[in-house]
Amino acid sequence: MPWRLKVPLKGTATTGQNTNWTPANTELVERCGLTVRGLPTGEKLLFRVVGVNIAGCSPPATMAQPVTIREIVERPKIRLPRHLRQTYVRKVGEQVNLVIPFQIHTPPPGDVDEGGRAPGRGRARAHIGPDTVFFIRAAARGHSGRYGLSVRIEGMEDTAEMRLRIVEKPGPPKNVQVKEVWGFNALVEWEPPEDDGNAEITGYTIMKADKRTMEWFTVYEHNRPLRCTASELVMGNEYLFKVFSENLCGLSEKPGLSCNTAVIPKAELRLKPPQYQDVLRRKEETSQLVKVVKPG
Repeated sequence: MPWRLKVPLKGTATTGQNTNWTPANTELVERCGLTVRGLPTGEKLLFRVVGVNIAGCSPPATMAQPVTIREIVERPKIRLPRHLRQTYVRKVGEQVNLVIPFQIHTPPPGDVDEGGRAPGRGRARAHIGPDTVFFIRAAARGHSGRYGLSVRIEGMEDTAEMRLRIVEKPGPPKNVQVKEVWGFNALVEWEPPEDDGNAEITGYTIMKADKRTMEWFTVYEHNRPLRCTASELVMGNEYLFKVFSENLCGLSEKPGLSCNTAVIPKAELRLKPPQYQDVLRRKEETSQLVKVVKPG
């Protein structure tokens, strides 16, 4: 059965007295439902439905309670920048200033939490406005971790997470020692540093020095294994070695010094007995033979 929906212009009246009814649709609707658009926000409106057939209109069926018209609220959306979708890395002492935009229809309450703590108790602060500004004046390694951002409005919420890593130079390698010496070569080994600076160790720099002069020369740079072979050492010298660890912040402030040295021995010299005595004896014997056979 076709029916027609009528609504009041204003929902000030909660009863049928002094209520002005206005049709919500200009043509009859055959389905049992209708979406009414363009209603005033914040008003309380009554709705009634009238059935129509060839005999005319039926008595209206009116809702028992008025309906409060509210604006359709879009779900909030945090638009996390691309560079914050992976771990964001900063060096110790640097400033962290991140702008994270979000999309809402009206200004919502928002909050940023650091490790589950309230933002007022942490050292990182967030300013809520058209976007969120995450600011750390001087980054420390304690700021590393996961940060959660949430935006709520009208019971709807959107959340995002960013990962922050604060790095610094690593510590020196441990247990640097000369393992083996052969010929003009020396095998040096060591262990990774106790403190990697909160970043991956990318390599090691090895240096050597003659113990008499203590002038350091680079043997290898960016060496990834925990060992290296120092070649072309000078015979008769004694060498010390030191190793620097390296990450994305650079070389360690202090090196790991070898606990022993590499001594390159001199070659053994074997003296041969002189041969000139035998030669002179032969010459003397020859001269005597010549005198004997010489005719008188």
